[in-house]
Amino acid sequence: MPNQVPGPKSQWTKYQRNGLVYYGLKAGAGIEPAFFTRAGGVSKPPCDSLNLSPDIGDDPDAVARNRALVMQTIGVTNLATVRQVHSSEVVYADETTQPDALQADGLFTDHTGLALGIKVADCLPVYIFGRGAIGLAHAGWRGTRDRIAVRLVQAITQRLGLEPQALSYAFGPCIGSDCYEVGPEVAHEFASFPNPSEFLLGSGSARLDLRAANRQLLLPLGLTECAGLNECPHCNPETFFSARRDRVTGRNLALILRRPS
Repeated sequence: MPNQVPGPKSQWTKYQRNGLVYYGLKAGAGIEPAFFTRAGGVSKPPCDSLNLSPDIGDDPDAVARNRALVMQTIGVTNLATVRQVHSSEVVYADETTQPDALQADGLFTDHTGLALGIKVADCLPVYIFGRGAIGLAHAGWRGTRDRIAVRLVQAITQRLGLEPQALSYAFGPCIGSDCYEVGPEVAHEFASFPNPSEFLLGSGSARLDLRAANRQLLLPLGLTECAGLNECPHCNPETFFSARRDRVTGRNLALILRRPS
């Protein structure tokens, strides 16, 4: 199970709509982070059933239908996603951004009514938001090592003229440290972090806590942490996809949007 971190007063709420099951967080100013479970889609095993990734061998028509279900459920006509490659690239999205056309692992916008999505199956989705800006980062061990969450904050502040202290962040579900053993070659990749012992637990083969590692990057920038969705996909096969558990499987969707006022 994941490490449980005491969170602020705002909490994630579980919803069931149009046959889909997802978690949502009311972050204020019309900003709504969400995380969709694997339930309610049309994909067949091993991607059953709400798979949002077109890159894992699933039927493209099923992925398109799943995407339409998500958009209908949250009431949007635009959902920007990127082709994820475990990079540290971050892009700005608007209504012209085509699904999975840009190669990146983070995206952000200041447009209302435009939803942003990141696909995950164990990796940590990092939600960044505040003062009209919203963003998402896909932080597995490589993205965390390369500080993609920091790069997302930098991209938002530089393009939109905000200070980091004006932003908040929240974490979605990711594989918990008890389920995420990594070898010394991966642990060594974090040697430049301020305090690796906070998120590399145990001796010999370490257990990696992705939440703690990204928290170590974001808190010194002055961001405020909002409630995390402290669920472990690896431990919950009925609810979440997990690549480490199942190898070939679907991808859950982390989503954020800002509704017009």
